[in-house]
Amino acid sequence: GLDGNSDVYMNDVWYTKDGVDWSEATTHAQWEGRWLHRSVFYRDNIWVVAGQNCGDPDVWGQYRAVEACVKANGKSGSFLRDVWASPDGVSWKDATA
Repeated sequence: GLDGNSDVYMNDVWYTKDGVDWSEATTHAQWEGRWLHRSVFYRDNIWVVAGQNCGDPDVWGQYRAVEACVKANGKSGSFLRDVWASPDGVSWKDATA
């Protein structure tokens, strides 16, 4: 996700057993920091799918993200198409490699 205080795309992983108390599994997973990704638990793995590493979610949400990418770096190609899997949230495997 995005750290709204510093505009940095994060790749930290957190877990909870009760939905109230959270613990950090890792500060920096092997995958690139991102926002607008999807995460699911399937077949004994956590999956992180795609996302975006460019854009400004504070300005009109995702609908303006492509425009913000173009302004920031002259391209709209900062959409991530990778898929990562982990059994524990600490060690990750690139499932698209």
